[in-house]
Amino acid sequence: MDLQATTVGGALNVTAAGITDSGTLTVTGTSTLAAGAGNNITLDEAASDFNTVAITSGNNVTIIDTDNINIGASTVSGTLGVTANGAITDSGTITVAGTTTLAAGAVDFTSH
Repeated sequence: MDLQATTVGGALNVTAAGITDSGTLTVTGTSTLAAGAGNNITLDEAASDFNTVAITSGNNVTIIDTDNINIGASTVSGTLGVTANGAITDSGTITVAGTTTLAAGAVDFTSH
């Protein structure tokens, strides 16, 4: 599923066999994404702004955020790459079978 430029003033829930973006996404609530264990999630628009992202299922997952991002409870069967111009925090158990790459701008990654 290709997500076009969208502003969501609350929660975003997407279940699809693969999730991509072709426009800037702004979500003030939690984004819950389920692509299936064999399907990729690629949300790589640099101007996108997420609050919390929880990945129910996904293979290789790439997320880019314009400022701070919180990763909620997530299960990734492949790789996880998160880039943010602010802080990257977590609020749940994150399970990643492959490599995790975090780039948090000038702010450190914080895990609770």
